[in-house]
Amino acid sequence: MCWIGFGVERNKPGDQSDLRLHLLRIDGKDCKTFWFEAVEPSIPEEEYRGMFTQHGYATHTLVSSGKRIFTFFGKSGVVAFDLKGKRLWQTSVGKELDC
Repeated sequence: MCWIGFGVERNKPGDQSDLRLHLLRIDGKDCKTFWFEAVEPSIPEEEYRGMFTQHGYATHTLVSSGKRIFTFFGKSGVVAFDLKGKRLWQTSVGKELDC
């Protein structure tokens, strides 16, 4: 999981409309990219401050069942993929920050 386009510089985060979220499968032996899938972010996202300046918008843990990959992209929700990178479904789990 990774993100690009917004929040890459702590003092100049940029415009949230440039935020892009991705899931990649990379071979651990030769770093070859098998596939690369984009996930449309839910905007507005949390402000670029606090933990986001340290960890970003795609640092949540993903998990695999051996047949599916499940990702969590915060306000953008939970997204399931098959092992070839095909998106199976996406669902929101809420938009509020629980303080």
